[in-house]
Amino acid sequence: MFDWKSKRIAELNSGSTVVKTIAGPMEYCELGHGKALLSIHGGPGGYDQALMVAQGLGQGYRLICPSRPGYLRTPLSTGKTIEAQADALVTLLDKLGINQAAIAGYSAGGPIALQIALRHPERVWALILESAVTKKYVINQEKVGPLEKFIFLSSPGEWLINLLSSWRPDLLAQQIVDTEGDFDPDTAKTIISEILDDPRKVEFLQKLLHTMSPYCIRKEGLENDLKQLSDMDRYPLEHITAPTLICHGKKDADVPFEHAQFAADTIPGAELVAVEEGFHLLRLSEKWPDILNKEKFFLKALF
Repeated sequence: MFDWKSKRIAELNSGSTVVKTIAGPMEYCELGHGKALLSIHGGPGGYDQALMVAQGLGQGYRLICPSRPGYLRTPLSTGKTIEAQADALVTLLDKLGINQAAIAGYSAGGPIALQIALRHPERVWALILESAVTKKYVINQEKVGPLEKFIFLSSPGEWLINLLSSWRPDLLAQQIVDTEGDFDPDTAKTIISEILDDPRKVEFLQKLLHTMSPYCIRKEGLENDLKQLSDMDRYPLEHITAPTLICHGKKDADVPFEHAQFAADTIPGAELVAVEEGFHLLRLSEKWPDILNKEKFFLKALF
C-alpha cells in the first residue's frame, strides 16, 4: 500500500511530456496522426483522462491531451481563470505547430472549450461538448457520496477503492450511478445491472477511477475548478462560429441538462443530442454506441 502512490505518479510522469509555453509549463501527451483534436478533461482529471475519453473517436486524428493547470505536472500558475486556461491551451497548440483543432470539452472542461471558441475562433474547426458545464455551476453536495469523501480525504482510501474496483465493481457502479444520475431506485438497479453485464463498461469505470487518483496531484486543479465555475458569468455563446455538437444526459445529476439546453439554444446552428436515460457518464449509457457514432460522423462531415 505504501508505495502505491509513488508508483502511480511515476507511471503518469512516464506517459507525458512537459513543455514550456508562453503561458507557462504544460503537460500533455499526444496520439495518432491527422487533423488535430484537443481533448479537455473534467475534474478531477489530467492528461490521462483526456486521452481516455477521446480515444474512442477513432483513427484519423492527432489527439492532443493536456493536463489543465493545477492538474498533475501543469502548475496552476499556467492559467488560473477559465479564460487564462483557454489561452494557455492555445499556446500549447502554438508550441506544437497546430493552426486549427477540433475542441472536445468534457464536464468541467466545457467552459475552457467554450472560451477557446469565443476567444480564438480561427483556431477551432469543430466543437464537441459532452456532459459539459456551460454556465455557473455549484457542486450538488447532496450527491457527494462516501466514495468521493473516502478517496479525497485519505491516501489509504484511494488505495483501497482502486483495489476494490477490481474485486467488487458492483459497489463502484452503484456509487457512480447514485452520485452521477437522477434515477428512481428501480431504474438505478436496472442501469447498474446493465453496466455489470458489459465488460467494456466495467473496464471504463475502473479506468476512470484510475484517472482521478492520486488525488494529491489533482487536488489544486479541482479546487480551482470549483471556485472558477461558481463565479462564471454568462458567456456570449451566440458569438461562437464553430460547428457545434452537444451531447448530454437528461438524468445528469452532476451537470444538469439545462446546461446543454442553454448552449443549444444560444450557439448558432448547434446540434443537441439529448439522451433520455443518460447520466453524467454517457459512456455508461445504453445509447453510448449511438452517441459515439454521432460524434464520429459530426467530425468526419467537416473534413
